[in-house]
Amino acid sequence: MGLGGTFEAQVGTTLSPTSLLGATWNVSYFIDIAGGGTFADYSISLLYDFDPASATEESALGILDFDEAIESLGGVGASAFVSEAEGSENLLFGFFADGGLPFITVPTPGAFDPFAVGEYGLALTVDALGGGELGRSAILVNVNPVPEPGTLVLLGTGLLGLVAYRRRAA
Repeated sequence: MGLGGTFEAQVGTTLSPTSLLGATWNVSYFIDIAGGGTFADYSISLLYDFDPASATEESALGILDFDEAIESLGGVGASAFVSEAEGSENLLFGFFADGGLPFITVPTPGAFDPFAVGEYGLALTVDALGGGELGRSAILVNVNPVPEPGTLVLLGTGLLGLVAYRRRAA
């Protein structure tokens, strides 16, 4: 997947004692077809990754097919009247893993683990109706545990040294 940027994220967390566990990052998108076009003029998909291994093959990625989504939710022919779409999902909360929706192809593996360390690829693709990619915006999310910053360790060591020095001087 050609990547337009790489982002760092933390592993999952519990946001409060009563909340679900979740990833500390979301997948967000905004699509605006300018110049009078609509979704009926293109094939637009969001490809997403549940596999934390690096360089996941594109054939193993999940697919949100916007044309199918618009037709499923708005009725046959609805994509001819829609030129914008936006959304934001946390991968854990199930929307991208719902194989019962006709516009979702669930990736391999079929469940997202918010505590899995690794790389996750995401791409928004625009294809011509007859085939052939017209454009792609893709990112890579590196999920890592956040180590204790070295500056805090140095500061703590320095403070302990000052306390020890003061006790000897007293």
